[in-house]
Amino acid sequence: MAEKKSCFAIMPIGTPGTERHRLFENVFKHIVKEALASLEVECDRADLMLTYGQSIPERVLERLRAADLVIADLTDKNPNVFYEVGYRHARNLPVILMTQGDPGETPSMYTTLAL
Repeated sequence: MAEKKSCFAIMPIGTPGTERHRLFENVFKHIVKEALASLEVECDRADLMLTYGQSIPERVLERLRAADLVIADLTDKNPNVFYEVGYRHARNLPVILMTQGDPGETPSMYTTLAL
């Protein structure tokens, strides 16, 4: 049996308990994960991964290197997300960009999917 493809989601997370946090959680769970599950692609996010002995930045870099696909939510123009997209781009690895706002306001040399 073929190994399942993997996706790593990079996005703002927001402070737990806030409306922004709930919004990003809903986008991740009900849009990103559900769409990929229908394609039998497993998707995770750094703050949800249980790995011992690694810091969050180490986990992020490992997943950025290893994931078959990265989906990046550019909403809020989060500097960490832009850095992580650049890292994938520098390694010539696939990234799908999306935003919850006006895609014209997102600096990108690629097409951005607006939700």
